[in-house]
Amino acid sequence: MRVLLGAVAAVCLMASPALAQTQGPASCQNFPAAPTVPDGATASRDEVQSGRDAIAAWDADIQARIAACRADIAALNAAVNAQDTARVTTVNSMAAEIQEFVARGNTSSSNRRERGGVLTRPDN
Repeated sequence: MRVLLGAVAAVCLMASPALAQTQGPASCQNFPAAPTVPDGATASRDEVQSGRDAIAAWDADIQARIAACRADIAALNAAVNAQDTARVTTVNSMAAEIQEFVARGNTSSSNRRERGGVLTRPDN
């Protein structure tokens, strides 16, 4: 049984880095490549004008995509910050409970057998 649990734990540990490598928000992926910039030394007027129009359209598209990506990242940051706040609150609450437990003298209500008690094995 212990071997099986150890094997399962090993598989989980090896798989966790792969699970952590997520791609992020869809809005932050697959940005289109920039169009080719015409060579001003050899391009015709129509090629330069067409290139300028293509760059302007690409720039507007990229700016909109970047804005959407930044908004998604801000939302993810807010979710992470909220989770971290909950984590800190829980950890601090547990620390306060431990301090309260220690302050009352570590008296526990466990069913632990005391040395020399009725339930211990008699010495022969």
